[in-house]
Amino acid sequence: MNLFFSHQPQEIVHPAASTPEIVGQFALGLAVTAPIILFANLQLRAIQATDSRQEYLFRDYFGLRLVMLVGALIVITGLIVVSSYGLELALTVFVIGFGKAVDAVSDVIYGLIQQREEMDRISISHSERHTLLYSASTGAIFNPQHSMGIDWLDAGICRCCHLLRYTQRQGNPEEICNC
Repeated sequence: MNLFFSHQPQEIVHPAASTPEIVGQFALGLAVTAPIILFANLQLRAIQATDSRQEYLFRDYFGLRLVMLVGALIVITGLIVVSSYGLELALTVFVIGFGKAVDAVSDVIYGLIQQREEMDRISISHSERHTLLYSASTGAIFNPQHSMGIDWLDAGICRCCHLLRYTQRQGNPEEICNC
């Protein structure tokens, strides 16, 4: 059960169900995007969760995260253009970066929830999100020749839908942003 919730579904399903070329595209996409997104995260969740005096509002953390992620996606796009990848590989790399960026937005919301010490809500959200992502990844099992970019696009859409649904379900979205 821990394996189910501790990894991104695409990192488990694709190597087992894809061609070596698709696995290589996936590995390159992660190698290009992960360091950039990690840098853009600035470990804000840890800072936010331990801000016991609440020196900064949630919108400060959220705004900084969004600015850094836009910058990260611009850098990723620049690297794609400079590297002159083919269309399919370029799409795959960008969509992997986009999915990681959506996860980073979720992460700052989880930081607010962690600051409030409501860890059960984070656990439920992770369970729901990974169930959605595994469902989106089943295309790799039934069609190993499919495009990795399309599967990651499906996963990115699932991440966005879950983020919007989760914040909406937690009450007034303005309450989350006005903290």
